[in-house]
Amino acid sequence: MSTSLADLQTKIAELAQQANISITLASHLTRLNRVIRNVAVLHKWPEFRRSDTSLSTVASQEAYTFPATPVFYDITMIEVKDPDDDSRWKRVVPALSEFTWQRFASADASFPELYMLNDDGTNDKISLRPKPSVSGSSDIRITGYVEPNYIDNVTYTSTEFR
Repeated sequence: MSTSLADLQTKIAELAQQANISITLASHLTRLNRVIRNVAVLHKWPEFRRSDTSLSTVASQEAYTFPATPVFYDITMIEVKDPDDDSRWKRVVPALSEFTWQRFASADASFPELYMLNDDGTNDKISLRPKPSVSGSSDIRITGYVEPNYIDNVTYTSTEFR
């Protein structure tokens, strides 16, 4: 069962015991957006779980520009397709320390075991170590929870919550 924004406004007005309350006014909509986004971050809602496979490995390349969309607030897993194992997805774990990360700095190119998220001042980057030994056929899959979209002030009648 889904509820329209108008139905939600009616229920909020009833609970607040204020008939003139309007969540669709610009100032109230800003608050509603903030509340919805904060609640979404507090819980692992299945509606906000996404996977992204827009990145592919390049032989001997360590760093890749992180996808701009979707915007992940919690990354739960990063995997790489293993071309030597029937293209099965294999988990790549986060480097738990700089020491562990540096241990793999000079490793020969092979299947990645660790990842680290970085920022080069312009873009967010995901780095893999050891560097991948294969180009193209090894996709990178990022799975996690994304930020919900903002409710805009144009499409109230079609906006629905589940």
